Amino acid sequence: MSSYTNGPNDERHDQEVVVRDQWQPVMTPTGEAIQQVAVTEVRDEMAARWARAKWINTLISLFFGTLVTLIGLRFILKALVANPDNGFVQFIYKVTEPFVAPFLTIVPATSNREGQVWEWSSLIAIGVYLLLNWLIAKLVTLLIVRPASGTSSTRIERLGK
Repeated sequence: MSSYTNGPNDERHDQEVVVRDQWQPVMTPTGEAIQQVAVTEVRDEMAARWARAKWINTLISLFFGTLVTLIGLRFILKALVANPDNGFVQFIYKVTEPFVAPFLTIVPATSNREGQVWEWSSLIAIGVYLLLNWLIAKLVTLLIVRPASGTSSTRIERLGK
C-alpha cells in the first residue's frame, strides 16, 4: 500500500508523506526473519526551502561581514596613524578603496596635528553595507521561502502482491 498526503512532486504542496510496504529483516524471539513492514517517509519542501534560504543568507552575511570588518579596520588604521608603507596596511587600503570610494565625498575626513585621520565616510559605508546585507537577506528569504499553498490532496495506491 502506498499513500501520499499532498501530491508528490507538485510545487503547490509543501509536504509529501509516503507510506509503503517493504520487506526487511527483523529480529523475532526465534531469530532473524524477513517480514513485511510499513515505511513512512516525510519530505518537507517548506523545511528544504528554509534551509536553502538560510544557507544563501549565511553566504551573504559572510561577504558583508568580511567587508564591514575590513572597512572598520581601515577606519581604525587611519585613526591610529598606521604606516602606509606597511604591506598589511596597504592591503587593507587597496581592498577597501573601491567599497569606500562612493562615500568619500559625502563627509570630509578630519585630522588633527598628530596626523590622526577620522574618515567618517568609512563609517557611513559600514552602515550602508549593513543595511544592504539586511535587505538582500530579506529579499532572498521572500523569493525562496514562498508561503505554503494551503492545499492538500490524498492519493492511495495498492501494491500488487
